[in-house]
Amino acid sequence: MQFKHPHLETEFDLLDKRCQVVGYAIGGYCRHNFGIEITVTSVYRQDSPTHGEYCAFDMRIEPDEGEPLFTDAQLIELKNFTSTIKYDLNRPDKPTLYIHPNTSGKGKHGHVQVYPGSKQTVLMG
Repeated sequence: MQFKHPHLETEFDLLDKRCQVVGYAIGGYCRHNFGIEITVTSVYRQDSPTHGEYCAFDMRIEPDEGEPLFTDAQLIELKNFTSTIKYDLNRPDKPTLYIHPNTSGKGKHGHVQVYPGSKQTVLMG
């Protein structure tokens, strides 16, 4: 796992332990299956109506300029893998990994999250 900025590694270590485990699982899956080292681009640090404190991070999927890091088939495989990690048992339809356009309007990033109200994040299957 790589970090866009050095301080993000320290912030990643402060994430909810469940979110760290999910991040390491995604990182290992991408390295093993695709030969891709994921890059953490941001860590959500503050409590908000959307995210609990230190319960989410973003990873690079497709830079604003240049070639995508993942093929469409790899993204489908990655989403299938992360669909086995339940974000919230009371809302099983909510994904642990969202893939969004970058704020620039070019490229994409992955948003990885765990639900702060859940006592556990469960790996199914």
